[in-house]
Amino acid sequence: VLTMPLEFCGCHVINHFLCEFMALLKLACSDLQFYESLMLGTSALTLLALFAFIAASYGRILVAVLQMRFTEGQGKVFSTCSSHLAVVALFYGTAISIYMMSQDKTTHDSNKIISMLYRVLTPMMNP
Repeated sequence: VLTMPLEFCGCHVINHFLCEFMALLKLACSDLQFYESLMLGTSALTLLALFAFIAASYGRILVAVLQMRFTEGQGKVFSTCSSHLAVVALFYGTAISIYMMSQDKTTHDSNKIISMLYRVLTPMMNP
């Protein structure tokens, strides 16, 4: 819906694996200032806020685990939490790098690789 008012000129081939919003913006020949600001704002609200919430939650879990007396329990909790935290860091790290970095400084190939990381590798790693 957001891309409907855009004017597209030249090549109409999306150089990406998926039809993502940022890939469509690269094809537009309209003024993209509004759309880039909108993407940055919504990404900051959703990605950074949720990542901060998850990081704070894991911080509280870490404090609770360190106060446990049983080292067996600590090992199980660290094992479970570390694999989940690795998936969260991979997903949010790659999503933040795509949606919050300046699109002028990134290449199509690096965006494709990063996109595949958070769309394919993250679900495969999810415990």
